[in-house]
Amino acid sequence: MALIADLFAPEGLGMPDPWVIAAILLVVLALAVAIDRDVRHARYGLVWVVAFAIPLAIREPFLTQKTAMATLAPALLAALICGPRTVLAAAVTPIAILTLRVPGHSPYLNPGYLLIYAVLVALVIGVQRTMLSAMEHATKSSALFDALARETNEIITIAGPGKDGDDAGVHFVSPSVTRVLGFPVDEPSKMQWAEVVHPDDIERIAKMSVHIRSAPGTSGTGQFRMRHKEGGYRWMVARATNLLHHPQVRGVLSTFVDVTPFVEERESIQKQLERDARHDEATGLPNRRFLHEQLAAAIEATKLGGAWCLLFIDIDGFKLVNDSLGHDVGDRLVRAIAERMKPNVGATGTIFRFGGDELAVLLECDEKRGSVLANDLAASMRQPFTIDDRDVFVTVSVGVTAVQPLHARPEAVLADADVAMYRAKERGRDCVEIFDENLRVRSMRRHDMEQALRQALENDELRLVFQPKVLAAEGRLVGFEALLRWTSAKLGPVGPQDFIPLAEETGLIVPIGRFVLERACRELRSWKRRSGRLAGLKMSVNLSGRQLLGQEDFAAQVKSILEAYDVPPWDLELEVTESVLMTNAAKSIERLRQLKELGVKIAIDDFGTGYSSLSYLRKFPVDVIKVDRSFVTGLGTSREDSAIVHLIVTLAQALGLETVAEGVETDPQLAELRLLGCDQVQGYLVAQPLEVADAETFIERALGLEPRSIRAAAE
Repeated sequence: MALIADLFAPEGLGMPDPWVIAAILLVVLALAVAIDRDVRHARYGLVWVVAFAIPLAIREPFLTQKTAMATLAPALLAALICGPRTVLAAAVTPIAILTLRVPGHSPYLNPGYLLIYAVLVALVIGVQRTMLSAMEHATKSSALFDALARETNEIITIAGPGKDGDDAGVHFVSPSVTRVLGFPVDEPSKMQWAEVVHPDDIERIAKMSVHIRSAPGTSGTGQFRMRHKEGGYRWMVARATNLLHHPQVRGVLSTFVDVTPFVEERESIQKQLERDARHDEATGLPNRRFLHEQLAAAIEATKLGGAWCLLFIDIDGFKLVNDSLGHDVGDRLVRAIAERMKPNVGATGTIFRFGGDELAVLLECDEKRGSVLANDLAASMRQPFTIDDRDVFVTVSVGVTAVQPLHARPEAVLADADVAMYRAKERGRDCVEIFDENLRVRSMRRHDMEQALRQALENDELRLVFQPKVLAAEGRLVGFEALLRWTSAKLGPVGPQDFIPLAEETGLIVPIGRFVLERACRELRSWKRRSGRLAGLKMSVNLSGRQLLGQEDFAAQVKSILEAYDVPPWDLELEVTESVLMTNAAKSIERLRQLKELGVKIAIDDFGTGYSSLSYLRKFPVDVIKVDRSFVTGLGTSREDSAIVHLIVTLAQALGLETVAEGVETDPQLAELRLLGCDQVQGYLVAQPLEVADAETFIERALGLEPRSIRAAAE
């Protein structure tokens, strides 16, 4: 209180005592420490201590340079640590105190002095505002940079002017290194490239660094892997710029962006694309391209003594499944077949889908072992496949060939296996064939046969022969079966066992089948017009699976042909093999019912050789069961064949169906068929298939004789 009273005393105090100065200094020091520790309002206390201490220290309160500078000191101090209002107050306070201490007229009230003083204070405040604005901008910029450097996925570094940045050290590493790579911010600057960069990428990043440091302003971009502190590597894209010439940077500025998710996604897509390119989309099986790659490797392996074998598999009747049930069911059938094959193939082989109805199995084994496996695979396919509650019956034809060093390329192996497979189909399907050089000759003939068959209809090379059917008990002629024959202008006579399967495979069976149906109806109409006694004469025509199941309008086609040739529907008998019907039993029943609605008779051909069951037989709208010649051959000599034929005849009688025995060639066979109650027979004992003119002669002789015996009718 005494100090304050003296401060405002008119006479002034002069220089304070040393203890006062010491006390003021201690207070100033304490306040400085408080400011350093960020004590609230400490800086204001320091300004006001100085503002009050200055007037105490002034001995002579008159206008001098010393007193002017002294009175401005609190304002300058306030400008450094406080706001503008405090600057103004700290400037006015010493002047006010000194003015009050001077009696009478105060020299500090001189207008000139006050004007100069006001200008100086205004300059201080202006400088302070500029300084505060700059500091605020710098603070914001620093905070923004710090946030970006800490939160971004980019790592920013500044390395010195050394060769690769290691020997001169890294001057700056952004805090984001902790988020991206898990390292504390001060650790990477102490590490060598080899400690953080993947070993495979060291050389690449070293070359990039040398290039960038070659000239000021040079930039470069690269992608490499950097180690994460917790293990593993992250993919980084780095861009570096040579700023060694920049006065504020003086180093190589680098940014590292973590692109691991994008790289992993790209690699995942790339792997998926590569897998898709080597696998069948519908079934997921390895495809033709993958097979070619594996065959190429197998050929090289055989040159080193390895043994490899290729099985080429064609699914018999697959086209019929596709046509009748749709491609989706066909694809599912292929998957089911492959699944059934897997236990036999095992870990030593791979199953490929080569085409729509073709599979391939590449095995690490010799030809003998491959042949055994092929037979096992063929046997396993003879049980039905259940798809959408339907039983689908298919078999496979398999060609087997050994992979040899002589095979120059994969296509050569495939060609040999393909030849063997087609020979298996020619032998009747559902079998296995091993490649040999003789098969190559057969393959060339098959190719020539296919080309000739495509021209057979146009060149009028196809014709029908007719095999009589008679009543077993009395030998009376009841009908004919129309059989197709082909005499090629290029190849000569070709047996039906050769060209019929080929027509099925190529789809030519559809136009050929229509030709047979039209020609058979034409001949039947011609014969019926010869005599009223032939009113009940029947004509049997064989149907293929493609005709029955592959053509939605087949019943309409049959109706059109019957009307065109004026043939009663009940005089036409369409024969369908048991295996065709079981390919798609539900659709077969539907198509047969459409034909039955026309009045056409339906016969099951080759009965007993297929896969049908009694439950299906009851559902099929059929009229006739034909006993296959393989059972008829053993009649009179084989007790088993006799029992089978007896069972078939008894079953037919129980269901109200007619029976026809094929391939009857001996009197003992005929006698037993009569004894068993078979209705009709056909075969060489009656007559071989007859040309049109011979068939007409047979009819005339049959009409001119009393019905006595089969042999009499034939003679």
